[in-house]
Amino acid sequence: MKTNIKSLVLVLTGSIYGFVLFFSSICSAASYPTTTATPLAADLSMNQYKLNDVGDIITKGPWVDARAYASINAAITDIGANEKTLLITNNQTLTAALTVPSNVTLDFLHSGKITLGNYNLTINGPLQAPLKKIFDYTGTGVVTFGKKGIVFPDFWGENTTPGVTDMTSYIQSALNTGCEVHLISGITYLTDTINATVSGTRITGGGKLQLKTAGGIILRIRADRVEVDHLHFIGKDTINTYEVGIYCHEIYHKASIHNCDFTALTIAIDVNGSDFGTFPYGWSINDNLFYSIGTTSGPLYGYGVLLVNCMQMIVSNNVFKTINRHAIYLSAGTRHSVISGNVIDGVTSAAAILLSAVTGQNTSSDNIITDNTILNTVIAIQANEYSHFNIISNNKIKKCSDTAIFVSNDGGAFSSRYPIGNIIHDNDFQSEGVTFVNLIRMNDSDGTYVYNNTGNVTSSGGSAGALIKVDNSSSTYTAASGFVARIFGNRFRSDTNVSGIRIDYASATQPVIIGDNEFPGITLETEVGGTWARLKRVQGTFINKNLPLNRTIGTVGTRMVMTDEYYIGVTTTTGARTVTLPPAATVGTGKIYIIKDESGGAGTNNITIDANGTETIDGSLTLVINANYGKFSIISDGSNWFTF
Repeated sequence: MKTNIKSLVLVLTGSIYGFVLFFSSICSAASYPTTTATPLAADLSMNQYKLNDVGDIITKGPWVDARAYASINAAITDIGANEKTLLITNNQTLTAALTVPSNVTLDFLHSGKITLGNYNLTINGPLQAPLKKIFDYTGTGVVTFGKKGIVFPDFWGENTTPGVTDMTSYIQSALNTGCEVHLISGITYLTDTINATVSGTRITGGGKLQLKTAGGIILRIRADRVEVDHLHFIGKDTINTYEVGIYCHEIYHKASIHNCDFTALTIAIDVNGSDFGTFPYGWSINDNLFYSIGTTSGPLYGYGVLLVNCMQMIVSNNVFKTINRHAIYLSAGTRHSVISGNVIDGVTSAAAILLSAVTGQNTSSDNIITDNTILNTVIAIQANEYSHFNIISNNKIKKCSDTAIFVSNDGGAFSSRYPIGNIIHDNDFQSEGVTFVNLIRMNDSDGTYVYNNTGNVTSSGGSAGALIKVDNSSSTYTAASGFVARIFGNRFRSDTNVSGIRIDYASATQPVIIGDNEFPGITLETEVGGTWARLKRVQGTFINKNLPLNRTIGTVGTRMVMTDEYYIGVTTTTGARTVTLPPAATVGTGKIYIIKDESGGAGTNNITIDANGTETIDGSLTLVINANYGKFSIISDGSNWFTF
């Protein structure tokens, strides 16, 4: 990573044998030769002090040597309002709290430093220093800056052996100033928890923050508008401990985390407002790399970004690689957030993106999940209980081994928390050598829209397999929005013997509405199972554009025929089957149905065609297929049915 240092000018000063880095207000310089000069009398009227080539002080230029005074406090008092550079070449101990005015530049040379003791030091002017310890704060004194420039933790303590030296207190001291804190690129800073407690703090530079001991948090955000960029967060022991890169369980807003790397952590970023009854909002988490988060053998987590009870969060253009559970988890009331442009490759045990909530928490609602690329996962995107009115669109999903997009009541574990009003559109699915079970599955979902999705896939098939599946797990399921799902305008190609749409649920009074879908190459266009199922307004749905008539199948005991069906093939007759007709008056005069035994077992287990109420078929209430591979074609006159 590259360090972005603003207003940087390199000036070669030959007499000092090094480069001096001048920042806009606070600067760092290379090391200087050791001086053996003795203090000279201060001559403020001459205003001329400078190091010569051997490190002695000579009277040329606007410099003042702090050694000429009894203390640095005395030097600042004597300088007054004059524009001076105060040279600090040895240890200067505060004798009282000190404020350095803006007209004075502090220039640390050689072994120069300030010992604070129990006194505070406020610096309002520029600072020039080598990358070494310049503040000794063994007492209670602290350093603050009137002008927010750039500081290094090394000013408080040197990183003598990177990755070994404990830098916790030094980094914390730098953060407490509220300045822009730089960690040198490529250098490891070993640390326990550090806290960003000043609003507007920025921590950057390309350095590596690594946990000193197993377990714990690296950076805790405890202020608004904290910016973290170009850093690398590294855990210690993800197998047995809870380790977090960036953590905020308080109500702080508008943090920015970008261009960072997160490696070997349990949770990379954890933001949670659920304990406070309000929402952290306005965070942006962009352009980061999350790698090896959680482990399949460990007991804990494996979340890239965990957002709990948050609002207006943006998670975009990140790369997630090898994540144990969830790359992005929107939980317990996270809403009005955007998840876009992320690449997620390799989520080993759960959904790559999960939306969920539990009893007593706000709904995870009104989020937009768009333009993400997700591959090598079990489930790509899952909206669980209490996840309402989310938009899942324009995502590219590849190599998913189970269900690509799953809208679920979490297996029916929560009997009245159906996800409501979610919209799934314009997503693209590609197998690329991995077989899906379902592309889109709605389990106990309510009012879900599924439209304009496309794909070229291979499905594992079987009783669970379908490109689009609608089913239920809860025995009390009711779709409050008036329909279970609307499925239209989708186009999927598959070369396997799998259902295009499978409707298989045991209870509900609302319809699944299907129209204008295309499933070229698929044998079973629509399969209806369950104790009963309602299918409504099936218009223009077909296997192939050259075959505009529906083919649906029945596999269970009682099968209700829907208004716009045409051909019903009964594919299993392990027991007796009943096909119930809709009212003749409803379908109107001239409506035709063909009912066919495709199993070849109707001779043993008959298929009964049952007219509605008192309506008849050729004068009888029922018609029975009792020959293997038998069939009947029937037509309505608007009141009853007749074979032909």
